[in-house]
Amino acid sequence: MTSSPSEDSPLKSTALSASDAPISSTETTSESGLMDPPRNFFGTLRQLGPGLIIAGSIVGSGELIATTKTGAQAGMALLWLIVIGCVIKVFVQIELGRHAITHGQTTLAALNLVPGRIGRANWILWFWLVMMAASIAQLGGIVGGVGQALALSFPLQGDYARAIQTPSASQLNQYLDWDETFLTAYDLHLMYDVTENNEPTSQSAELKEVSDWVETRQRGTIARLEKLSPAERAELGDMYRVAMVEDQASNPAAVEAHREKLRQRLTELNADSLQQEANRRVANKSFKESPSIERLRRIDRGHAVLAEMLVDVDRIVSREGGESTSLLVGQHRVRLAEGIAKEAKQKLLLEEELAAKQASTIPVVRIDALTMEIQKAEKLVALHKESVKSLTEPWTWDDKYWAAFATFITIALLVNGRYGIIQNLSTVLVVGFTFVTIGNVISLQTTPQWHVSAETFLRGLSFRLPETGNGLMMALATFGIIGVGATELITYPYWCIEKGYARHIGTRTEDEAWAARARGWMRVMHYDAFLSMVIYTVATIAFFIMGAAVLYSEGRDPDGMRMVSTLATAYVPVFGEYAKFLFLIGAVAVLYSTFLVANAGHSRMITDGIKVFGLMDPHNEKAHQWSISILCVLLPLICLAIFCTGINPVSAVAFAGLMQATMLPMIGYAALYLRRTASDPRISPPVWWDILLFLSFIGLLIVGAYGVWSKVMG
Repeated sequence: MTSSPSEDSPLKSTALSASDAPISSTETTSESGLMDPPRNFFGTLRQLGPGLIIAGSIVGSGELIATTKTGAQAGMALLWLIVIGCVIKVFVQIELGRHAITHGQTTLAALNLVPGRIGRANWILWFWLVMMAASIAQLGGIVGGVGQALALSFPLQGDYARAIQTPSASQLNQYLDWDETFLTAYDLHLMYDVTENNEPTSQSAELKEVSDWVETRQRGTIARLEKLSPAERAELGDMYRVAMVEDQASNPAAVEAHREKLRQRLTELNADSLQQEANRRVANKSFKESPSIERLRRIDRGHAVLAEMLVDVDRIVSREGGESTSLLVGQHRVRLAEGIAKEAKQKLLLEEELAAKQASTIPVVRIDALTMEIQKAEKLVALHKESVKSLTEPWTWDDKYWAAFATFITIALLVNGRYGIIQNLSTVLVVGFTFVTIGNVISLQTTPQWHVSAETFLRGLSFRLPETGNGLMMALATFGIIGVGATELITYPYWCIEKGYARHIGTRTEDEAWAARARGWMRVMHYDAFLSMVIYTVATIAFFIMGAAVLYSEGRDPDGMRMVSTLATAYVPVFGEYAKFLFLIGAVAVLYSTFLVANAGHSRMITDGIKVFGLMDPHNEKAHQWSISILCVLLPLICLAIFCTGINPVSAVAFAGLMQATMLPMIGYAALYLRRTASDPRISPPVWWDILLFLSFIGLLIVGAYGVWSKVMG
């Protein structure tokens, strides 16, 4: 019985050629590794593995971050695009694998066979360099996600856990956009706490703007409360105190239950305002957002959660001797300053247009005055933004320490590990959390608030676009990295070769025995690719539904340093107080799995790229191994350094996704080219396969072209 390739060191058992010579002269595997393909189901199962490694890489940034965020932004509207994104690429994946295992040639060397040279490499490989830079930045965001999850699970100084209790600037904007429409816990806080505690805010001359703002809000709250009877007002005040004022640390579950009751009561009180706002939006067609009452209810729920966060932050600031309400007021000042700057720019633009029409020049004094006004306003914007950022995006150490820990563990595994370690660890890490997520989604269907009806689910498959453009742009980025993204398409053949498929087939000859072995091992690779597709498609749909059912319903949007904590809330409706524990373990698992597997694949891919660009002897096995070892150390360190620059993890993942979506049609075209020019006719697939491969390319081309067009026009 032949030993498993997992006992070999990385790539030691295969000679991967980066030569761009014709197929007949490429380097192939040793005859000593020949092995007949398995002939039964269980024998085939034992030979699977590359697809599971790819699944381990996929169910991380794609599913946990990008897919869930797409669901949070677009609701169920783009479920059809998510499903297509998972299924459509498997045909290109298998075609690249076919070429690799039957010719013993790596993916980049195969891609370089496509006409269109620019120096040593063709146009596809030059774009691959750009995509790889974005992919490494993406891994910087992913290791940051690992650091965030570990910092929440095992706080060292506690600075990160404290920092994310404060809403982000975008959340503050979201609250200010709607604070005239809804009555929230924060309004009650300003009404009861600030008044009863007689804080020095209203007595401080230098903070008169704060006091005026509080008084304006209080007058609005009083007007709303006067519509209630005295008994109803008293009841609402009691509910507020129990939910928001009494001891918040004694029983978290009870506190959450009281807060949910308060939210429901406030939703009832906001019903008339919601309907009036919906009617106003129907009448005013200039609104881009949907006027549906359901959308407004969704915003109301998210607004209520934000209000509770603001109350908690105010109370913490007050306890520490700071000025409460300064956070929201600070963002209010940013918006006022931005309005002044915009108005000054419009004045200058109008002056220029008028001067052009009258064929005259604007007086220098007038230009100078407007320019100074713009500069002054922009300085105020920068000043207030910096003030808000110091509160909402403080520098924290816990997430950096844990990201560094994950980085050094990865380096140790990659330098000293084996194929089997990577394969088995990836499988174990991913499977557990995926089952938890699927169970979470199934359990959500039993709840009245979070369930997704069959009608809603079918609408999600009906090729509709979301209500706003943000969801679509995020979905296009998600399309590039869910399922097998561009990097996984390129990496998959490396794992197939390393697993031993090419070595077992042997050097391509005219012998029928070779063709029989090739057909048999192609069958194994088909099982491997399609089984992994089923796994990551089910996982992707589960993550998407979870984001649409919970995060979209509450208006939450995972982003920045609050990415992990926001994602964790999607598990709260089912798991309650245990949600944080379950999610954080799972987040560490899938994000770290992606970080580990992607760095392993990148080290091999970049080594191959060095050969293709003529910077290394393609036949020097020792140099090949040294390059992989060095990159296994260097790449994780670069990712850590990128995260420590303060990169937004979600933005890094989204940008990498758009770059991968742009490269997908290039890879699809290369697969078609290789199928027509380099495929051995003895192992050629049937005609229906060629049709599906062509349709796959067309789909990738449409998405890639639309993504580029949207980016240029947007």
